[in-house]
Amino acid sequence: MGRCILRLQQYELLMKGLIANRELSGYADELEANRVTRKKEVETKMLGQLIGELTSSCFSLSANGSQKNTKEDNSEADPKQAHVQMSYQIEMHEKDYQGTTEGLKQLVVLRNELVHHFLERFKLRDESGCNEANAYLDDAYQMIEKHFRDLRSWMKAMEHARKTMGELLGTSEFQSFFCMASFLGRKLTGPTRLLSNTFLPPNMTIMKMAGQA
Repeated sequence: MGRCILRLQQYELLMKGLIANRELSGYADELEANRVTRKKEVETKMLGQLIGELTSSCFSLSANGSQKNTKEDNSEADPKQAHVQMSYQIEMHEKDYQGTTEGLKQLVVLRNELVHHFLERFKLRDESGCNEANAYLDDAYQMIEKHFRDLRSWMKAMEHARKTMGELLGTSEFQSFFCMASFLGRKLTGPTRLLSNTFLPPNMTIMKMAGQA
């Protein structure tokens, strides 16, 4: 029981890190404050809420090249200031999306069973009940561990995308392009696809929506 609960807590912390950092927008001098505010918002959420936000906002369908949950809204942005909007999404085919979201729902059910109903389910005063409970906990841990590995791969892919984009933004070519666009009053916009095959399965990619100025 202990290792299941601890792994779930580790999973929840990692999930909060991914969701808190997957999207950032604002003027250049507001970005850090906005990041801190977003982190505080996420810290109060429960696992079910986190998974709901993950599946509704972080996942994107790739069927027929369509995109899901990508947004760009800076209608009130001051044209005289640099306004940045960045977000990361995990793109997958519809079949994988359905399977992943269903698996995450089952993880929430499992968490609730462990925390609220474990003693109701098993008779721990006799040997057979203890054996059943041990088998259940072994299976539960394997399920939690699989989801933890998946989440960790998504987090690594997001960090890889951020690093790659950071390297791109630091090039002299991009800086020249940015200065020229700013001089002409043009808006730079995404998306830019960053393939992260090192960390994600072959049927998933990280997509980064970035860059208005």
